[in-house]
Amino acid sequence: MKKQLFLCTALTLAGCSSAPSDSDVKKFLEPQFAACDNVKVTHVKKTNGYEEDGHYRVEFTYDIELKDLDTLKRMRQTYMEERDRMKAWEDAGKADQQQIAMLKAEILALRKEHNSSAPRREDFNFNNPPGMGFLEEDAYRKALVHWENEHPLPGSLRQKMQALDAMEQEARQKQEHNQPKNTIYTR
Repeated sequence: MKKQLFLCTALTLAGCSSAPSDSDVKKFLEPQFAACDNVKVTHVKKTNGYEEDGHYRVEFTYDIELKDLDTLKRMRQTYMEERDRMKAWEDAGKADQQQIAMLKAEILALRKEHNSSAPRREDFNFNNPPGMGFLEEDAYRKALVHWENEHPLPGSLRQKMQALDAMEQEARQKQEHNQPKNTIYTR
């Protein structure tokens, strides 16, 4: 990683008799990564340095390495396990949604068939003067209520609608209950 460091004259006075060396740059970088317990700065190399406006500008490269590769392996394993759990949870949710969609399609087809003989709004156009359309709407609603009383939903359709409600509720509960929990990483 290539970085450019703007060091003040104070750094030069603090430990350098002339321009900062590779070890001076390393001493500057190490505290920057001190909070990262598993990271160390390596291969610090000053690539250029020059004075500019009373300050010394240093260009350098460095590498960052992990102190403990087993930590990375454990983190990778945990990530893969969580990813697999999340995928299984999502797949289960998709399977439930496909079953729900199939049942909804069945219900829609049965409802269309049942409602095919119901009164239609367009049959209640009386060519009333403007502002009197409420008469048509009222006549349509009365005819629809009368038809619904004489043609109740078939028992099989009601059962499918109840099954759909139960299926949707169960799918919601399964998704909430089985949702993978986020893992908090500790040392």
